[in-house]
Amino acid sequence: MESSTQFKGDSKGREHSHLAFIEQAMRRLRPPYDAPMAYEFQADAFPEAPGVYRMRSASGEVIYIGKAKDLRSRLSQYFAQRHDGRYQIDLLLRDVKTVETVVTPSEREALILENQLIKREKPRYNIRLKDDKTYPYLRLSKDPFPRIDVSRQRDEENYEIFGPYTEVASAHRLLEVICSQFGVRRCPGIPLKLLDRPCLYAQIGQCSAPCVKAISEEDYGQAVARSRSLLQGKTGSLVQEARKNMEEASEALEFEKAARFRDLMAALQNFERGGVLEGGRHDSVDIIAHGHHRGWDVVVLLQVRSAQLWANEAFQRRALGPWEEEAASFMMEIYGTREIPPQVVMDFEMNDRRVMAEILSDRAERKVDLRRPQRGALRSWLSMARQNLKAEISCRDATGHLDREDYLESIRAECDLPLVPKFAIALDCANFSLEEPVGCIVSFLDGRPDRKGYRKFKVKGEEVGDVHHVQEVITRYLKKNPLPDLLLIDGGVEQLKATARAMETLGIEVDGRLVGISKGEERRRGEEVLHFWGREETLGLDQAPLSMPFFTHLRDEAHRTSNRFNGSRMSKRRINNPFSSIPGIGAVGSKVLRRHFGSMVAFLEGPITTVDELDDLNQRQRNMLKAYWTANQEEG
Repeated sequence: MESSTQFKGDSKGREHSHLAFIEQAMRRLRPPYDAPMAYEFQADAFPEAPGVYRMRSASGEVIYIGKAKDLRSRLSQYFAQRHDGRYQIDLLLRDVKTVETVVTPSEREALILENQLIKREKPRYNIRLKDDKTYPYLRLSKDPFPRIDVSRQRDEENYEIFGPYTEVASAHRLLEVICSQFGVRRCPGIPLKLLDRPCLYAQIGQCSAPCVKAISEEDYGQAVARSRSLLQGKTGSLVQEARKNMEEASEALEFEKAARFRDLMAALQNFERGGVLEGGRHDSVDIIAHGHHRGWDVVVLLQVRSAQLWANEAFQRRALGPWEEEAASFMMEIYGTREIPPQVVMDFEMNDRRVMAEILSDRAERKVDLRRPQRGALRSWLSMARQNLKAEISCRDATGHLDREDYLESIRAECDLPLVPKFAIALDCANFSLEEPVGCIVSFLDGRPDRKGYRKFKVKGEEVGDVHHVQEVITRYLKKNPLPDLLLIDGGVEQLKATARAMETLGIEVDGRLVGISKGEERRRGEEVLHFWGREETLGLDQAPLSMPFFTHLRDEAHRTSNRFNGSRMSKRRINNPFSSIPGIGAVGSKVLRRHFGSMVAFLEGPITTVDELDDLNQRQRNMLKAYWTANQEEG
């Protein structure tokens, strides 16, 4: 399937090394838009009323949830007018078997219900906000003496949350200012326990030491209130308060106290100067810019606090409908996990703007204004957001990012696999030493290594050869683990047959999910060949430009894991071999002795004449063994 989307965020894993090439290859492919729909749409069956619709697959799985001002009109856009150029809709409609609707009293209830259902059902076509970074938050605990810390976990039950912050350094800089200037504690301990002496933070002036009652609960509460104002971006009032206190302390000849307020004022002013731009002073506002990029909606969000830029983030989501209709769903999702400012400025129209403003106002417990300014101070911020949006889209073009789900679907289509390889395993056997053959299976979930699913096996069978090892290992694996969407074997036709025999023995139907990968006739990297069970034709890099990097990545990870496991087993065996301590025997000779006698006790208790029967030892080694045996007999 054609796709021009991305693996999320800016991750730099090894699996991304082929993305630029994959992007070019995908542009040459033609998606199967003519695939028949499984669902026959009848417009008269749906009401002309606001509500929520759920699309289900043939298995009953909810695959997409949406809301509409007019259910009949919205669904008609999908089914009656399906050829609108967005291939994602064709992928969606191909899987739809039934459509369910829930009528709501108004658009507001429809928007809220849609958000709740998406969180509960997690439909695969509703996967949005493609950004794999987990940003840090600053948290104030809900205690009599609250503590502050930086965390990537949201716990709104026990903490007051501020952020998120796209730069970790910004969060820690704020933490340092709050602890050093306001004395808010950062040490763990809930509930707060009284100690005999304060910790190191108090001794270096980074804490007001409530743990030894060095500050009253009322004074500590004022310090927390000032910290809260700073976290909300209200630095102007804090600077004025610090200046006033400094002047009062100076007049009272309390110069040390005045110096502390001077340092506080300098820290606040220095922090405030960090990102001020022209455009007026707006205590708290979010700026959102939107654009289209190859069938995806790309959104850039700037967080502005006290006329300074605190954070900027970029998201992408599937363009399954007009942005004017889908923007409200985006806003519901993004502001379900972050602070809602008094103003949200957008560069686009939104059909549900009034309803969305009411919902956000209810959540924030104060008025929230959604605006699209045509002039004024906020236009400079909006211009900056658009510049960031343009840069984000250019970056996606340059790096050739792909969406992981669409990429796996493209692999399924290109190789004609029965299932999308969301859960894939690869098997490789290593037998550098015939005494220590091993097999390893690596697991990939959604195209990424899942190390919890890795399995290592010591081959127990007496049969020698890679084919027998493959059959034993896959049998043992499938007895205790579920059948994957893709089963890749490092080998050719014979290894595939061995795997098929193992599956048939366990009563598992053998189908096209069984694939082998071999190095081709010249056995050179880059000339690998894919073998599919039940099909005579093979695929090389020219026929499978999208899939080959994925399969080789699976194979290489299995190969690396099995070789490392095999090497560790051989090392342990060498270390634990008692015969290696006999002078003049060597590593090879010690292996021969261990294989023949089994243990040092059996060697010493048996007759020495058996040494002459070991053809793998030379005469010098036999003489050394006899001398060692004789010396131990005399000592005994």
